[in-house]
Amino acid sequence: MYINLPDAEKQKYRIKFYEENEEFLFEIKSIKQAGLTLDKTNFMQAGWYHFELFNDEKLVEKHKFYLAKEF
Repeated sequence: MYINLPDAEKQKYRIKFYEENEEFLFEIKSIKQAGLTLDKTNFMQAGWYHFELFNDEKLVEKHKFYLAKEF
C-alpha cells in the first residue's frame, strides 16, 4: 500500500488502521515524508481493512482497502 501526501513535511498527518470489524490495529502518529509505503506484513491476513487519515486532529479521509491472499 502506498500513501502519497505531497505536503507531509508542512502538515501534521497521522493514520489509523482497523480490521474489517472496526477493531483497532495500529497507528502511525507522525507522517513526515511525502510518500509512505506499507508492507503487507503490517497486516495479519488477507481481507478488508479500514483506515482514517487525520491532519491536526481533523479527519481528512476514511476509506477501506482489500489485501488479496497470496498463493
